[in-house]
Amino acid sequence: MDQIFGLESECNFKGGSQTRRLNIIVTPSTDVLHRLSGVDNNSKNGVSGIEVTSDKGMHRFTTPRRRVSTLSSNARHGTARSGMSAMLTTVDPSLASYTAPFDRCAVRSLCHSIAVPYDRCALRSPQATNRSVEFIAMTPRPDRSHLGTDFRASGIFFNCLTRNNWTLFTRIGILSPIVTMSTLNSDHLLYGLKLKSNLVTYSHPAIQVLGACAGLLLLWRLWRFTIAPMLWPNEPKPLPYWIPIIGHSWEFMHHSQALFMRGHSYFNTGEPYALTIAGQKMVVIQTTQEVATIWKQTVMFTFEPFVENIMGAFGFNRSSVKSMFQDEPGHFLPTDVKTTALLVTANPQGKCYFKMQSEWLKHQLHPADNGNLRVLQMKYAHFLDSSLKFNLLKDKYVVSSEPNQKTISLKRFTREVLGDCAMRSFFGNQLFETSPSFLTNYQTYEDDSWKIFFNYPRFVARSLHVIKDRALDDLVRYFALPKEERTGLAWIFQTLDSELTNLGLEPRDRAGIMMMITWAINHNAHKISFWVFAHILFNPSLLEEIRRETRRGCNADGSIDMQLLLTECPQLDAVWFEVLRIYNNAALARKATVDTVISNKTIHKNETIIGPFRQFHLNPAIFGEDVRGFDPNRFLANKNLSHVRGYYPFGGGNTYCPGRFFARSEIYIFVATALDRFNMKAVPGQTMPEVDLKVPSSSAMPATRDCLVEIKSRAKKN
Repeated sequence: MDQIFGLESECNFKGGSQTRRLNIIVTPSTDVLHRLSGVDNNSKNGVSGIEVTSDKGMHRFTTPRRRVSTLSSNARHGTARSGMSAMLTTVDPSLASYTAPFDRCAVRSLCHSIAVPYDRCALRSPQATNRSVEFIAMTPRPDRSHLGTDFRASGIFFNCLTRNNWTLFTRIGILSPIVTMSTLNSDHLLYGLKLKSNLVTYSHPAIQVLGACAGLLLLWRLWRFTIAPMLWPNEPKPLPYWIPIIGHSWEFMHHSQALFMRGHSYFNTGEPYALTIAGQKMVVIQTTQEVATIWKQTVMFTFEPFVENIMGAFGFNRSSVKSMFQDEPGHFLPTDVKTTALLVTANPQGKCYFKMQSEWLKHQLHPADNGNLRVLQMKYAHFLDSSLKFNLLKDKYVVSSEPNQKTISLKRFTREVLGDCAMRSFFGNQLFETSPSFLTNYQTYEDDSWKIFFNYPRFVARSLHVIKDRALDDLVRYFALPKEERTGLAWIFQTLDSELTNLGLEPRDRAGIMMMITWAINHNAHKISFWVFAHILFNPSLLEEIRRETRRGCNADGSIDMQLLLTECPQLDAVWFEVLRIYNNAALARKATVDTVISNKTIHKNETIIGPFRQFHLNPAIFGEDVRGFDPNRFLANKNLSHVRGYYPFGGGNTYCPGRFFARSEIYIFVATALDRFNMKAVPGQTMPEVDLKVPSSSAMPATRDCLVEIKSRAKKN
């Protein structure tokens, strides 16, 4: 009987009919270390030619046959083995080239029988079991013109004669695939190899791995965002993302507004949905009813874990953090301070330091409490009066200067003036004398302070922590002064320093608390004042109207009628409300302390809930159709608009910003005094700056660029 080897292939090519060169190699081989005996290398059996049929016709090529008595040691795929003395002619590579314009072609080998008995050409071994036969399939030559074709083995047919049955071994391969059939329990074997090649992109093994990963990723997405939500309908549905664990982290840190808007659009039913931030689940709420519910449930939803995390990122000692959140401070404070410590004498409910600190801030900054806010406002107006003298404007924000005119950077102007005057109002002049670099260090820290809130590791935000430590050193040095030398220190900081000392906090941790309170007081005001000034200066009619109504509150001696500014300036009020609506990025943030349900969705213990307020501020149902445009008249037309549910520039609940009254008064005084003393206008050729949504911000958002302003001194009022 004869042993026959047959080869067939079909191929398709990209790009339409064009001239191509196809190199065809027929190379079946064996990787078995046994002798092939009785082979007549001069016989005329084997592959005698190759027939190519394409859409342009049929061509036949005679395959040159060569005598092979030994094999080269560098032959591919193990065909060269020292134990072989000869090789069948079908093993000798047969090459044919076909060059013609074609899109498709079929290749068929023209075979002759090999007149060799089975026992002469079979694989011999002492035991005729468990052997492997390896074949190398036909491939095109892998040059650049053929990288778009991948020949794949569709099947190999084996016949073990002793068992008289056919076995199909399927193999999907890449360029030059190797196909192995093992455990051949026979010395006698017939085989036929059929190849079929389809139009595919050339695939490297690495690409196959990527393809497998892509398949797994698609399966994971199907489970995560389609199947799982159907199985657990009471869980907040996840907003789709592509990278497991990382989830929405990058977008949340670098473009949170776009992320929330995408979620709001994707889940347009208003239901809570879930984000994945660094592997952690964050539930986003979308309705004002849900916000109100969470604000009311102060035990079920708490803010304290966020403060603890910030303190940890800030570098506080763990024991210090623990003592500040421990209830009943009277039980662990030293005996010698219990008679004077407010944590004991003014704390009948035994609240922890953190909760008492919130009450003390309200006592300092609320207009109804003992006139403390009024004292701050008067001090601020005094320092502002000195800062806004034409001849004393600082080089930090003056871009160019002429005898009667100066050009200033509005960003630096609002930041430097507000920062300097507010710091002096709370700390007095002694801080600047003891630590002249404090304001600069603090402002540099403030620029990247968002990294603290996102818990950036110290080695990632090294420069931030370096400048933070310098500012802390400045505060430690200041609070090390005797109390009588710290003249001008506001009541709130006197109280905090005293109560933190009673708790046993080290000077650096006490300075850290002062730094965090300072940040809360200052970091929003200068950004909001920038937007107030910018919109006034780019609207001449609005400028004149606000100057007219605020000038009545500016007295000739430089003092300010605070009551008039806060109650009789409706146009300035409208600008203030509209700026807060558009440029505020505040959000509700809470941790669930127990499993609960909000809007039919289950919130689990320790899950984070966040409610971005800007989604309400840009809601046409609340603020009208032109909700993204700046239109202060909406607040003039509806006097109650600033009190509607959905307008939350300062948050709410037990975290309602206690500094909102001082923030409003310091900006009103700033605007009124500046417009009264200077003729101000934007340098011609500029357009209104746009808000920068990419810079992470927990409240007021910065502008994408600065604004240059020309100022001239105005005539004094009589």
